[in-house]
Amino acid sequence: MTVTVPLHIQNLQKYKPGKSIAMVQKQFKLDRFIKLASNENPLGVCPKAIEGAQLKLDQAHIYPHPRATDLLERLSSFYGIDQEKIIITNGVDSLLAYILMAFTTEKDEVLTSEGSFIGIYVNTNKLGRPLQLVPLKNYAYDLDAIAARISNKTKVVYIANPNNPTGTMITRADFDAFMKKVPSQVLVILDEAYYEYAKHSSEFTHGFGMEYENVIVCRTFSKAYGMAGFRVGYGVSTAENIYEVLKVKLPFEPTVIAQYAAMKALDDTSFLQKTLDLNEKSMQFFQDNFAALGIQYVADSYANFYMMLFDGEVRALTFAEKCLEKGLILRYLDMFGFPEAVRINTGTMEENQIAFDIMKDVLQELA
Repeated sequence: MTVTVPLHIQNLQKYKPGKSIAMVQKQFKLDRFIKLASNENPLGVCPKAIEGAQLKLDQAHIYPHPRATDLLERLSSFYGIDQEKIIITNGVDSLLAYILMAFTTEKDEVLTSEGSFIGIYVNTNKLGRPLQLVPLKNYAYDLDAIAARISNKTKVVYIANPNNPTGTMITRADFDAFMKKVPSQVLVILDEAYYEYAKHSSEFTHGFGMEYENVIVCRTFSKAYGMAGFRVGYGVSTAENIYEVLKVKLPFEPTVIAQYAAMKALDDTSFLQKTLDLNEKSMQFFQDNFAALGIQYVADSYANFYMMLFDGEVRALTFAEKCLEKGLILRYLDMFGFPEAVRINTGTMEENQIAFDIMKDVLQELA
């Protein structure tokens, strides 16, 4: 007799990560690979984050405080938000799981869009919660359609702003109008993982300035601060909501090393500005070269990536595979609900140029 597995776990598909540089180097025997597949910071780790991590290396034998008190105090001061309204976790993926654990049962539905961040699908399905999906409109959230789909079974609505993998943004005005249609008993997750890239827009949601009692805003150190490997995410909501999520959060996360890396990263305004300046330059470079190569893409991206569009699944997959063979790692988006699309994030200007040289060669081969 074998150990039984619940049906909702049987139906899950294991997360399929993008290929690492080490993996493809071994596979294709090339000296150099450029990875522009995972929306990582091409400048590497924030230098002050490294300094912060080194401060606590000799204390790695000590369990971290469950509330990450030093980082909590720093975030509170940085944003001017009460500590009771902040929670810190091992990245936003963990935070999403905790929110669903705290606020939903197996009968409660989670509502979001097709073509949204894959993490919400994974976390919803692994907990056995019903998942309701509304089509995107012009590759962006259709807030009117989402509001119309809310029923008495809906408990959580998820919105990523900007959205991954499309890069599109909803405005603060549209979000406020949407919230007027959302019942108070429905919790809205506003995931601002790419906040630093989008905050320059006067129309951005800037969720930490909101006062909705049924909204939790998520952000991360993984993107603009180059700390994806440290796994530090955080959320802001009412003290009451945060208290409930803390009940299900694993106690000893993030690590002390990661906490101090994040604390110091907040001080590194120079690195952040270099990141944003490079990203702006790179995004313009991408636009110019997309036009030169005749590549279709979702134009209104407010993050550090673009979603390229191809004539069908076979074309998109072949393009991604051919680029990989030549040393360029991109993200084929079938798992995200876009089998006709490939995502590319910004690199250094040298990496960007090499990437487009490779893509040009591939397109000529496929012509």
